[in-house]
Amino acid sequence: MSIRNPTCVLVGASMALLVACGGSTPPPEPPKPAPKQVVAEPPVPAGAISRRKLEAVLREGPPWVLSRIPVEEVMEGKKFVGWRLQEVPIGWDEVDIRAGDVVTSINALPLETPTDFWAAWTTLSVASELKVNYVREGEELEVSIPIVGAPNPEIGEELAKERKAGEDAAPESPVPGNQTYADPTRRGTIVIRPDEKPLTDTLVDWSN
Repeated sequence: MSIRNPTCVLVGASMALLVACGGSTPPPEPPKPAPKQVVAEPPVPAGAISRRKLEAVLREGPPWVLSRIPVEEVMEGKKFVGWRLQEVPIGWDEVDIRAGDVVTSINALPLETPTDFWAAWTTLSVASELKVNYVREGEELEVSIPIVGAPNPEIGEELAKERKAGEDAAPESPVPGNQTYADPTRRGTIVIRPDEKPLTDTLVDWSN
């Protein structure tokens, strides 16, 4: 649950304690624990992305991104080409990626199947840059965005669990005994167990 106004919560709790104690002298406060050492994040130069902000997006999972950036499959005959971006976030103004561009790979990894997509997604937890290859009006282009900050090993472990859960998940069938299971090697069948955490609990500034 997201606490939008911690001051109101603190005041309400204080009033409840006063009523319960009947105005008696409060007991002495226990000694405060030593503050934890906070490691300052290195400054993020223009054209780069903060590791902390990237990890916040990775924690939300691919559905969080795909719900904000609609894509469509692009084929040449029977050959898969990539995914056309139908829209891009406003905060991407400084990045040379536009609606209509066809993304062919991320960090040199293909995106044809759900397995490919997950592989590219999970490598971002340790990558030092986000490199996107795409096609615009027949021209092959590439954009590279440095990732500033040290990787958090816990993120990689979380993503590995989510990937395993997605591969094991199957859609529910209204007819018992007639369940169908998604093939993770087939295009267009990305099966990912959604995160129940509210999106409002994750603060991501797409403008940087």
